[in-house]
Amino acid sequence: MPKPALKTETKQAKKTVTAVSTASEVAGPDMASIISLLEEHRASSELAQREHRASISADFKAAFAVLEAKLNQTQITVAEHGEQIDSLETNANLQDQRLRILEEKTLACSNTLQI
Repeated sequence: MPKPALKTETKQAKKTVTAVSTASEVAGPDMASIISLLEEHRASSELAQREHRASISADFKAAFAVLEAKLNQTQITVAEHGEQIDSLETNANLQDQRLRILEEKTLACSNTLQI
């Protein structure tokens, strides 16, 4: 009893089986016809591989474009936050100076009142 075909056959294996069975049916014992069919199959397989590579390449390019856009937006956000932090630090320093001046004037005023 023949075993059923495995479901895990690759597309390439299926194409090879099809090409060989087609070559046997069409060409019979003619070796040149078999070779011709196998070469046509090889050429079509190479074309399919090139198309697959091109498809994968396009997918990667699209994915990288999305990631690049997200990275650019993140870098812009980080730069904006850096500017905001600088502004906050500058304002904090100005407030610190104003408080010191106020403290000095308050101490001077209280010293004048005590004398």
